[in-house]
Order: sequence, then C-alpha cells, then structure tokens
Amino acid sequence: MAITVSVKWGKKKFDDVKVDPAGSSDAFRATLEGLTGVPAAKQKLLCKKGWPGILKAGAPLSATSLSEGAVVTLVGTASKLAAASEKVVFVEDLPRSALASAGAALPPGLANGHNNICYMNATLQCIRAVPELCQAAREAAAGDLPPGAAAGVASALGHLFEEMAHKTEHDDVFPAGFLAAVRAAHPVFAEVAPNGIPRQQDSDEFQNALLGDLATALVKAPAAGPAPLAPPLRGSGRSANVVDSLLGLELDTTMTCDEAPDAEPPVRRTDTQLKLVCNIQGGGGSSTKVNFLSEGLRLAMEGSTEKRSEVLGRDALWTRKSRISRLPPYLCVQFMRFYWQAHTDAAPGAPAGSKFKIKRSVAFPANGLDMFDFCAPDLQKALTAARDKHAREEESRRAARDAAGASADGPAAKRAKEAELPSSSSSSSAAAAAAAAAAAASSADADDESALEAAVSASAEGSSSGTSSSSSSSPAAPEEGVALPSPYAMPAEFEGIYELFAVVSHAGPDAESGHYTGWVRQGKPGSGSDDWVNFDDETVSSCKTEHVLGLKGSGSDTGDIAYVVFYRAVK
Repeated sequence: MAITVSVKWGKKKFDDVKVDPAGSSDAFRATLEGLTGVPAAKQKLLCKKGWPGILKAGAPLSATSLSEGAVVTLVGTASKLAAASEKVVFVEDLPRSALASAGAALPPGLANGHNNICYMNATLQCIRAVPELCQAAREAAAGDLPPGAAAGVASALGHLFEEMAHKTEHDDVFPAGFLAAVRAAHPVFAEVAPNGIPRQQDSDEFQNALLGDLATALVKAPAAGPAPLAPPLRGSGRSANVVDSLLGLELDTTMTCDEAPDAEPPVRRTDTQLKLVCNIQGGGGSSTKVNFLSEGLRLAMEGSTEKRSEVLGRDALWTRKSRISRLPPYLCVQFMRFYWQAHTDAAPGAPAGSKFKIKRSVAFPANGLDMFDFCAPDLQKALTAARDKHAREEESRRAARDAAGASADGPAAKRAKEAELPSSSSSSSAAAAAAAAAAAASSADADDESALEAAVSASAEGSSSGTSSSSSSSPAAPEEGVALPSPYAMPAEFEGIYELFAVVSHAGPDAESGHYTGWVRQGKPGSGSDDWVNFDDETVSSCKTEHVLGLKGSGSDTGDIAYVVFYRAVK
C-alpha cells in the first residue's frame, strides 16, 4: 500500500509524493527523476528517520523505516528539465473565479449599501482570513444545521464566504442574507438613528456576537482541516467547537489580599475567553504610559482591585495576576480604546452617555510576538522544551556548516569518490559525518541549501550512532503533567511565537461614529510576507507592512487606528 512523503530538493519541496514502502528504491528514484530532472544514478537520498546515511541504489525500501509523512532530502543536479505535470494555463485565460486564488487579482470587498455596516465588513474580512473557520462555515452551510438563530447566522456566513470564494475585487458582494440573519438573531444591530439611518455599531461587540453564534453552531472540524477539535475550554459550559479550538484562551488567575496576605487565603480561578485585552493608559495625570502592545497586555493581566476580605470583615485591596494556561493557534487582541462617559445634562430620550476614544499611540509587532512571559509556569515548561530542542538543532546546523566549510578543499570528484557516510553502528563523530555528507553533496554540484541539508541530516545520524554530542537534535519531552498549547491547528513543537495577519482599524472620535476598515496579510503563514490588502468596504487596495504598523495611532480623529488585531501561531 502506497504512502505519501515530502521531498526536499534545494529550495523546492514536493509534498504528497507517492511511494511503495514494499518496493524498490529504484522505482522511487524514477519518480523523483520525473519530478526534478535529477538522473536516478546521480541522486543521493537522505532521510533522518528512514535510513542511516545515503540510501544505496537498488536497496529495497522494505528494509528501511520509511513511513507516512517522512521527509526525504534529495541532493543532485538536474540534467534535464522536468516534464510539466499539469497543463500550462495563462492568467488571461483563467476564469474570474480563479483569479483571486491564483494571486492574479485581489479578493473581493463587501458593499456597504448605505447600511452603516463598515464595522461588520471589516470584521468579516479578518475572520475570513482564518482558513479553518472559513471552511467550517462553508461546510456547515452546505450540510444540516440544527434550527436556531445561531445556526442561521452560521449558515448565512458560510453562504457568504462561498460566494466570496468565486469573486474578485472587480465584483460587488453585498452581504444581504448574512445581514438579515444577524439582525434577526441580534436586534441591536438593526437599530436606526432618529434620521432613519442604521446606527453605527462597535466592531468588537459585533465580533463577540458572531463568534458566540459560531461557537454554538460549528461543532464539527472541517473535513480538510486538522481533527479532532481541541477539548472544551474549562468552565466555559460549551462543548468542543471550532471557534474555541481556534481562538480559545484559558487564564489562571490568582488574587491575593494585600492587607492580610498571611491570614487571607488566595482566591484562584480559571477564566476562559476568545481574546486578550490591551489596556491603554496615558495622557495628563496618568502614572502609567503604555507605548507597546506587550505593556498593555501586562497591564490588563496584572492589577489591583477592591474586594471583600472575610478575614478583615470589610473591603480590602487585592492584587490580581493572570497567566495563560492554554494558548490558541489564533490570538485576538482588542485595544481598549473606547470608554463610557455619562452625559450629565442629557435631554429626555437622548442617550445617557457615549463611548469616547483613547487615541494614544500604541505600537504592535508584525512578526515575532512572543507570548512566553504571559504564560503560566506549566505552559512555559512545554514552550521551553520546544525552544531547547530548536536551539540544539540550530547548533547542529552551525556545526554542520563549519564542517562543510572545513572540507571544501580538494577536487569535487575526489570528494565524491572518497565520501562514505557511517552506518548506524559506526563510532565516527557527528562532525566527521557532517563533513562526509557535505563532500558528497558538493560532488553532486547541488546548491548550498541542499548541501547544508545533507550535512545536517548526517550530523544527526552520526550523533545518534553511539557518540554523545551536545548538538543532538533529539526532542526533549515535557515533564509529566505539563500543560500544552491547544493541539488543534498548532505548529509542531510550538515555541509561543505569533505573527500579525489581520487588523480591524477605526477612524473617528468614538465607537458610534467614524469608519472601520479591515487589513489582511497575503502570502503563506510564517513567510514574513510584506504584502497586505486593505478592505474599505467595497474598495480593495494593496499595501505594505509599514502602512499596517502605522495604525498604532497618532492622536488624530481622522486617522485609522488599530482596534482589534489578529495573530497566528508560526513558531
């Protein structure tokens, strides 16, 4: 029965390559020759978990440990161009529905239609950038959902996302069905002003309502996504669902009485939520100045409050400290920019107060958001285990690179003939194995990345063959009982590092006025792409990371300021 493996060749990677583990390696080499153009006789194949050293020509694969999902490194130079496996289709011949997915056109915007729904449009563009959530909604819309308002919202969202999947920036998409479902489920979003125009709403309040509905309705993992779903959030009262699996956080909170720390026992609880809050303090008279996202997160997770002390028999000052015990694959953060202020001279029938805006500039990173310091000790242990393992692997790469450089003298042909990788019983050192692999790679005239990959693989083989080495890449398992991040849709061996991929911004003096826009990063997750798309209702335009980072705020009522930011786990 055939299995699928991934093949790395220089800077290219071929996924889902079929191979018969009971067949001959020659058949596998023939397949690779068709993919890459590297002649079978000149291929050098390495697989750290499949076989020691370089796979010998004609060796039966049944004698190896090649398994499903293994990564095979190919070293060699193509002597001919690989035959095209698919018919070449030119961009101008693509149907409009395929242009966006091919990157030849920008994705579609969402029309406002004088409904004051920019808050909804901006949020939906960001939610659509979470592929697992988008796919789950589309699949739910095509299947059977139980009756209820939440299911109606989820179904309407799935139909909307399905329509948008076949449109581009040149098409007008008006979310009429979804808007009707939301207003039926949440009448607050159907309110109109005295002039008859629909009221502007807070995008964060809309997001909370939407995610609550989706958490109720989307209880099955999408067919194309990872499975099973993450366990239910502790104390949430909800069963396992897609929303909690993707965005759910658990925080361990401890409250200590400052006035009776020895007599009053600490109060501990677990909080569950779908976002973190970045508190903002600044301006005249404030002792705390928040200039960066990390400072605002810490301010929200640590603080003081008044609470009754049973020991003292009165209200006392307590210190609160929260730490994350479960990290999600997608992290949402809301900047606390709006605050409520009552109107002391409000006329009868007029609003009792308004939400005013804090315009202070707060910077946030596009890459490398490190959540380690905000995690509970048990979760930090799990993240540390992954970080230590990756540090050892990096040390192994460095040693291999040094070994490859040291063996660079001498004719390439001679190095190729003399190179011989050790077997699993060899007592050669890891550095010697790395040098031999580097020499073999050089003889194949492969590019630097292929040679380095070979050296790293050989170094790992050598260090596991009876010779102790401080640069061993064997994983360090977390201690028993150590908490792990949510396993659903998480990168393997997650270190707690996130990258920015979507932003909802707001321009205007308060939450009930102004304008919301969405910003979504393009490119593969973890690639560090500098390309973004700005969604201003139906107007769609390209922009760069520098424009998005400029949303940190400048104190202006007219400029866009980040209100809700979305990060995804990458490392």
